[in-house]
Amino acid sequence: MWPLLGVLYPIAFIFDLPLRWLASLGDLLIHWWSGLLERLRSKQGYLTVASIVAVYLAIYGLIDTRSTQEETRASVERSLFMTLVSSGNAASFVAAMKDFGATQTMPVTEHPSLFKFWAWGRTYRPNLQPMLNWAWSRLGACKRDECSLDSKTRLDLSFARLIGANLDGADLSGADLSNATLSGASLGSAIVTKGVGGTLFQTDLSGANLSSAGLSGADLNGADLSNATLSGADLSGADLNGADLSGAELNGADLSGADLSNAELDGQEQLDQACGRPAKLPEGLHPPKPCPPGR
Repeated sequence: MWPLLGVLYPIAFIFDLPLRWLASLGDLLIHWWSGLLERLRSKQGYLTVASIVAVYLAIYGLIDTRSTQEETRASVERSLFMTLVSSGNAASFVAAMKDFGATQTMPVTEHPSLFKFWAWGRTYRPNLQPMLNWAWSRLGACKRDECSLDSKTRLDLSFARLIGANLDGADLSGADLSNATLSGASLGSAIVTKGVGGTLFQTDLSGANLSSAGLSGADLNGADLSNATLSGADLSGADLNGADLSGAELNGADLSGADLSNAELDGQEQLDQACGRPAKLPEGLHPPKPCPPGR
């Protein structure tokens, strides 16, 4: 009884439950436990044990079946994606990339271990690394006639849903990411806007990891960069007019020549994390310190 109360009392305290609820819950558990022990001691106790084992194995089987089904679905979705992007048809490539984020981050329940029931229900993402490997090898080699419906853009990712996608180190130079959704995505050290046709106009990059990303000359007009990580990013000459930078981390970001007019910032303290002299700043703010030589 006392060990049980020792467990229940902290729970009641944390959730501010009345003590009478604690007493009722304790009585209920004690009654259930006493009944279970009584049944186990009876002549038909083996039936109770068999019932418990049967329920345990049934739950195990259901989770294992679910895991297999989810693995199959993730594999089919990945295979379909690879088929579309490898077809050499620009329309197929553009259509497939619109669901890149959802396919790459598709969660799958792990196969359960029979004797580790506490780990049942954990998930992993089997498509994450294979699709990142594909992005590293393929996106940089994209040609206009294969990856874009616009003759002025090398890589058409406009309106693409890249939520939570991992594109660390990928070459997205010359890509059109206008109106794309990359909230929570990771583009650390990615080359985003080098070359002709690159735009991130009104792109949702909220919470994205853009640390050390190459965004020099980027069209980020009206982009949502709230709570994004821009540490060490190259934003020199970028158009950030009207961009939302509230909560963004700008530690070491190069803002030389950037247009920050009408941008939403948290104030001078946030701006001072960056370096370089912007071309335009919101009224009342002053340029941060110069960037170190060699940047």
